[in-house]
Amino acid sequence: MAQSVYVGLAVSNRTTASLATATFDSVSVNSAAAPAPVITAVSATTGSVGSQVVVSGSGFGATPGRSAVLLNGGAVTINGWSDTSLTITIPPGATSGPLLVSVAPGMNNSNAIRFTVTPQPLPVSWLDQDVGAVGVLGSAGYANGVFTVSGAGQGTMITSADGFHFVYQPLAGDGTIVARVVSVQGSAAAQIGIMIRETLCAGANHVYLFDYSTSLLLTERTSAGSSSTYQSVGSATLPNWLKLVRSGSVFTMYGSTNGVNWTQLGTSQTVTMAQNVYLGLAVSNRNTSTLAAATFDNVSLTTPAPPSPNFSLSTSLNSMTMTQGTSSTNTITITPQFGFNGNVNLSASGLPAGVTASFNPSPTATTSTLTLTAAGTAAVGTFPVTITGTSGSLTNTTMISLIVNPQGSFTISAAPTGLTVPQGSSAASTVTVALQGGFNGTINLSASGLPNGVTASFIPNSTTTASSLTLTANPTAATGTVVVTVTGSSLGLTSTATINLTVTQVILPLPSVWSDGDIGSVGVAGSASYSNGTFAVSGAGSGTMITSADSFHFVYQPLNGDGTIVARVLSVRGSSAAQAGIMIREMLSPGANHLYLFDYSSQLLLTERTTTGTSSSYQSVGSLTLPYWIKLARGGNVFTMYGSADGVNWVQLGTSQTVSMAASVYVGLAVSNRTTASLATATFDSVSVGSAQSPAPAITGVSATTGSVGSQVVIAGTGFGATQGGSTVLLNGAAVTINSWSATSLTITIPSGATSGPLLVSVAPGMDDSNAIRFMVTSQPLPLSWLDQDVGAVGVFGSAGYTNGTFTVAGAGNGTMITTADGFHFAYQPLTGDCTIIARVVSVQGSSAAQIGVMMREALNSGANHVFVFDYVPSVLATERTGTASSSTYQSVGSATPPNWLKLVRSGNVFTMYGSSNGTTWTQLGPSQTVTMAPGVYVGLAVSNRNTSSLATATFDNVSLTTP
Repeated sequence: MAQSVYVGLAVSNRTTASLATATFDSVSVNSAAAPAPVITAVSATTGSVGSQVVVSGSGFGATPGRSAVLLNGGAVTINGWSDTSLTITIPPGATSGPLLVSVAPGMNNSNAIRFTVTPQPLPVSWLDQDVGAVGVLGSAGYANGVFTVSGAGQGTMITSADGFHFVYQPLAGDGTIVARVVSVQGSAAAQIGIMIRETLCAGANHVYLFDYSTSLLLTERTSAGSSSTYQSVGSATLPNWLKLVRSGSVFTMYGSTNGVNWTQLGTSQTVTMAQNVYLGLAVSNRNTSTLAAATFDNVSLTTPAPPSPNFSLSTSLNSMTMTQGTSSTNTITITPQFGFNGNVNLSASGLPAGVTASFNPSPTATTSTLTLTAAGTAAVGTFPVTITGTSGSLTNTTMISLIVNPQGSFTISAAPTGLTVPQGSSAASTVTVALQGGFNGTINLSASGLPNGVTASFIPNSTTTASSLTLTANPTAATGTVVVTVTGSSLGLTSTATINLTVTQVILPLPSVWSDGDIGSVGVAGSASYSNGTFAVSGAGSGTMITSADSFHFVYQPLNGDGTIVARVLSVRGSSAAQAGIMIREMLSPGANHLYLFDYSSQLLLTERTTTGTSSSYQSVGSLTLPYWIKLARGGNVFTMYGSADGVNWVQLGTSQTVSMAASVYVGLAVSNRTTASLATATFDSVSVGSAQSPAPAITGVSATTGSVGSQVVIAGTGFGATQGGSTVLLNGAAVTINSWSATSLTITIPSGATSGPLLVSVAPGMDDSNAIRFMVTSQPLPLSWLDQDVGAVGVFGSAGYTNGTFTVAGAGNGTMITTADGFHFAYQPLTGDCTIIARVVSVQGSSAAQIGVMMREALNSGANHVFVFDYVPSVLATERTGTASSSTYQSVGSATPPNWLKLVRSGNVFTMYGSSNGTTWTQLGPSQTVTMAPGVYVGLAVSNRNTSSLATATFDNVSLTTP
């Protein structure tokens, strides 16, 4: 087309015999030379007859002339006219519809703004409009403090283009909207709530909190034009209160039943929006054919009060370093905030002795120079110094780090510079300090580079002259020569000296029934020793894997017939292929039939030879982390292997193996470094060999599993021997005090220095160890008759303590839910017959899946029948097992949040559970459960974190166990 064209309205009836007639309004023609008029804002979108409205925009013309303002096609009264602003009055007879400006002479029409003529207009500053495609026009009104909002449209859920009716005000910056949703009429899917929105276009970023039937939902759009998302944040019944708070780009939602007590709904949401947004009331019927109508009252919009004038302090240097006898400077800057225009007085605090501060100038409104001066005797080290500025009632601070270094220095030396220490012994060297250049600090001493099993002590630890260093090697310390570095440190300065330390091996005799020797060709002779319940075995040789001729070091005793060996592997030092474990062997020749269960670089392997002189075979049967218990049991020619992390809960390793051996065999500890050039050294404790003729000692019960230093414990069991002789009781590898001894009962006292760990009886002459009971040395032991232990595989040892009426129980393990093998920590008492346990769960720290409650259990093994009622916050659940080693079941029986009370009652084989908020008024939880148990059961407090890597810790009080 040519530059000049014609534009207008066209009608045809598509026939030459008759006319078609069409009507048009809102007609405008726009060009760069003559732009159409544009409405950019109105002072109201609702009004009654006679109310005034200001229309803002452009292109209206300087005077009205023949121009007009039309509302739903009818002219309104013009009060004032300019090119950018019109003031109008709504005349009698006006009806709701599009409001536009029609500018003469072409009667060019502006964009239309929907205006509602109503006797109940919105309050001043409130506007309303449909956002997006709605199908049916919405509306809004206000009377007597109540907003009535009607809206159609598909809403805001999982869409890139919202559709709803919005009653709103503009907001600049942070703000809060509160409203009570009074009533809703519409579809079951209607959305009724409060919204903050970046723009009024359909794809704008927003956060919308709304009633959705009886649920409270939230939608948000975090990127303009992208799909919105939604989530459930609670439930509510009308009338209910909603609150939405903006702080920057973070939006937080709250709900309330009374407008006074508020609860946060879900987590705060981050949605990026411009400074200027819109907030208000939003309604959608979730369809484009009908309206939902909602009423709101108690509507308020608030913004934070403007901050008061203030100031901040900053420094040019965050850290200042100076030497005694010198000065250093720093610049302090005052930054006015929010119109502050006063002077600030400056001061410094936290200065070390001998350091003074001055400011020039002070007071100041801009900057000041801080001068710190250290005297020659000033304290040295690193100090946090606080700079404080005050102006009237205002006070602000900033921090600097001040480092004062000493004058002079020091050196240390050691004599002698070479020490030889046998295993189990100690030796000393004198460390001398030389101060130089007026240095006046005290030297702190430490030692590094110590081999395994060697400790260092200084007397004194800090000195200005000299100290005696004692190096002590335990009986299993690593042998060889190392360089030990002694470090002196003071006031940021250090000096070092070195000592050549040689640890020599000391071979201590084995218990009398044990022998040892190298089997096969080993290259380097092995050895074995015993001390304080621990066997140390060193062995070279190529081992037992895929060979017809074994080579290793063997600590053994003869065994006739069936029997069992148990040992805990404490440590292994040697090649990555070293073998350390327990063995049953037909003969001491290298090609003998055998079965060997051993640690192999964190794996549990098994070798066996089934025909003398043939090649052995091996297989993997598990994994382990040292220390770890292993067990090998012979029943005829069938050998079964077991492993345990705690010496109490055992798991079979692999399948039983059949190896033909004579009745008389050798059983013991075997170590090989898998090379003929060097030794591997392994340590074992909890070693026992039992047979039908000579059973290993066994602990069947203890009077306590917790105790303080000096407390007495009674150990019941079998096989202890009529008199003590060379036998002992070990707690975590150290001997305890023996008060009395018989074959079935021992009384001990927990000695000073005792530490928590396995408690066992070691019986002479073979120093055969019993099973281990885990014992905790604590200043807060459980009350008399209470015991505790881990039940099943837990991964991390649990514990229990008691003080001032409160039990503290920590437990790991996978718990009791839908499993054939429970895992948890149990603080318990044995009870017979009918009984009741009551406890208040006070607090819980652990995973969200932790189980915390009260239990009755037939036995202490992991597959025992039980009933367990427990907090599973915020629910109360129950598990039960009705057939030993079968899978447990669980059910929800209520809800609670600690502190809450639980009660479990046994009457025969019927168990009934109760809950209470106050310990007085009880409510039965679920139906009574029938679980068959023997008369004697275990009753107590159970805790599991539902994983094997960390502990849950719970506290209980008001604990009581009663019988009829």
